[in-house]
Amino acid sequence: ILILNHRIYFVSTILLTIFSYIFHKLSISFKVFHSLNLFFCILSDFVRTIGLCIALSGNNSISFDIIYFYNINIIPYMREWCISSSIIYMSYNIFTLTLTEDVKIINTFLVIYLFCNLVAINFFNYFQFFFDYIWVFLGIILSSICYHIKNKNLLERKIKVNSYIYCDILNLFFIVSIYFNLYIILSDKSKLVDYITTLKN
Repeated sequence: ILILNHRIYFVSTILLTIFSYIFHKLSISFKVFHSLNLFFCILSDFVRTIGLCIALSGNNSISFDIIYFYNINIIPYMREWCISSSIIYMSYNIFTLTLTEDVKIINTFLVIYLFCNLVAINFFNYFQFFFDYIWVFLGIILSSICYHIKNKNLLERKIKVNSYIYCDILNLFFIVSIYFNLYIILSDKSKLVDYITTLKN
């Protein structure tokens, strides 16, 4: 990832996440830092998602080779799933910080967008729909977040009654999914094929 032309986005994501973590720890004792924690968390997730969009927009979205039980299998739409994982990860991050169920509407928007993408591909052979309109979609998500910040008191720190461990498990799954898919998409396919052939022999 660090040798990508657009590595600045991923390095920035790491730095912003560190700031978010620092403010999260400070917000435990001082409520005033909760808003900064939320700001840096959302910003880091958006920067990562934008970096993924730019890095993957030029790749073939139809299929990629992947090592799976020592065979070459075709996994369709890996780019779309990689970016979708990043967006879902962001929504669960916001939920764990704000405990506001309404922010999960981001996932509803994502499902609708993915459905439109499938319609464009299967009925109109429009394979670039997802990336051609991703900026409009991200704008809708950002507008939704701003609306909830203004009207749903997201900036007010809430005390967790439940552990919400399922969110932590989902976050772990989606963050692994993001970078695993990114590695597979941008890796040298010929080396993967040689590796599989060696394992089979």
